[in-house]
Amino acid sequence: MVVPGKGERKMLDMIGIGNNLAKMRMKTGLTQEQLAQTLYVSHQAVSKWETGKALPSIDNLLELARLFKADLNELLCLDKSLTDESMETIFSGHERRWVIHEVVLEKVAKVHYPDIIHMLDLKEREYALHLMAEFKIMVDEILWPRLSYAERFWLINRHKAKSPIIELGKVMPLMSRAEIRKLKEEMYEDR
Repeated sequence: MVVPGKGERKMLDMIGIGNNLAKMRMKTGLTQEQLAQTLYVSHQAVSKWETGKALPSIDNLLELARLFKADLNELLCLDKSLTDESMETIFSGHERRWVIHEVVLEKVAKVHYPDIIHMLDLKEREYALHLMAEFKIMVDEILWPRLSYAERFWLINRHKAKSPIIELGKVMPLMSRAEIRKLKEEMYEDR
């Protein structure tokens, strides 16, 4: 379990923020055009905020907080988490990169990274592995078989950089001969 602490990045869920802003606007009975006029912005700017394509400026965020009688944490969904999500709905209404961040850092009770890896594209998988490396989240026997050979070799190469995140005792029986040979080369070179 990753414990939030110093250095942990907080990530914004742009789509969640947009949905939240749209709900708050509708709750106050304003159209996008009316809100745009109030803030001296275009209705296209409001539309971009509500679709998660852009964020309001700090000045506009402060004015939105006043208009909606909300604080910045509420506006930016900083107090929201994915605790009640299931694997089938986890990406619904949220930015994918934010969901990956929350899942990899084990902030979601019902869903774990090996459960969603098949739903990710190559860039998203790369992002997840880099997060795991940054926060020293170990790759175990559950995740290892779901990784591509390129991802496995990237992890093996981390041993040379003295920043391993593979639980070798659990993963080595699952490694191919080439992976074991590469791992032994790395270990031999370190001597």
